[in-house]
Amino acid sequence: MIRSRVLPLVTGLLVAGMPSVLLAADPSVEWRPTYDLVLRWVNFLLLGFILYKYGRGPIASFVQKKQDEISESISQLEEKKVALVEECETARQKLDASRERLTGVHERIMRQGEKQKAALIAAAEMESELLIENTRRKISGQVLQARKEIQAEIIDAAIGIAMERLPELIGPQDLQRQEERFVTAISDMTGPQ
Repeated sequence: MIRSRVLPLVTGLLVAGMPSVLLAADPSVEWRPTYDLVLRWVNFLLLGFILYKYGRGPIASFVQKKQDEISESISQLEEKKVALVEECETARQKLDASRERLTGVHERIMRQGEKQKAALIAAAEMESELLIENTRRKISGQVLQARKEIQAEIIDAAIGIAMERLPELIGPQDLQRQEERFVTAISDMTGPQ
């Protein structure tokens, strides 16, 4: 079917495309330019008829096919556009949700950090109070020990001074009185015999 349409089309194109010189026998004749002009118009009309008769369907189907392809391509692009718009909207919503979640996480971390900071400060204050209390106890113990040492030194010094002066101040009579008092005190403790 296509061959039956293409053969007359090719023949018409060849005839229309032939130069007028090949068809003319003698260019000096006066009627020849008019004849050539008329034949050109006839060839043009013949070519137009052949193209219309045999080319209208294929050209129309080609144009329709291209129109359908372009329509389909446009509809596919529209569908892709809609899908991309939906994806963009979904991505925007996810981004907003992520921002909100990130803000919540940031606030929670800050609260936890503040709590830990307060706990660390409280622990440090408690530890410093314990250290201060231990230091006070150590200082009190050292002061007490120093007092005892000083008292012992004072007592030793007083005894030393007393030992030096007592022999001069106490005589044999004082010793006798002391012995009597001692014996009386012991007999009072033991009772009458």
